[in-house]
Amino acid sequence: MPLQPSNNVRGKLHEVALRYGRSRRRRGYNENLLSQKRLRDLGRFFHHRYGSLMLPDDDSGRADLAVTLDHLVWRSDSAVVLRSWVTSWAPWITDSELQTMRDAAGRTWTATDLGTHLGLTDYERTSLKITTIASCGLTEAEWEEKRKERKRQRDRDRLQHKRKAAKVGRQTMRPTRGEDILSLLPRAGWISTSDLSDRVKIFPRRKECLNGR
Repeated sequence: MPLQPSNNVRGKLHEVALRYGRSRRRRGYNENLLSQKRLRDLGRFFHHRYGSLMLPDDDSGRADLAVTLDHLVWRSDSAVVLRSWVTSWAPWITDSELQTMRDAAGRTWTATDLGTHLGLTDYERTSLKITTIASCGLTEAEWEEKRKERKRQRDRDRLQHKRKAAKVGRQTMRPTRGEDILSLLPRAGWISTSDLSDRVKIFPRRKECLNGR
């Protein structure tokens, strides 16, 4: 009779199982998120290419449908998402033809391979705000360098925006010279010159404003 693991060992095995389960769920979530972004980009490109939210019932439409199926069949929720996407974009396809194409699908597309296959130009990519497909003709190294440069530019723009916002905030909060002087005066009545001088000494920054510094 095999020895049963101790409670401590069982606890560690359970913890490892939970950790691997979380890792698989997290990996599945990231993969689905990337697939959603890629589907969004494909939809934008197809709409731009055909001027419609439906693929044409021809060889070109079937080729683009095949590319989409390559992305859909790997999803954990492919049964639901695939049917919904096909119903919207290719309602003309028969169930038997769809099943044949689905059985043949499964290619993994890199951003550069897909961009070259679709013939996506850099102008189209920029104007359509496509992020997961590279412009046609780029190598993996060139695409990676462009991706890093875009991130650096976003970081620079974000930092510049923060600096401008902080500068505007400081200018808004800083009173004008006239406001400085008025803030030293009482709300009602009058104030002697000596009392006003004492108040200026208490608030040195306001004194600098009075001296025009």
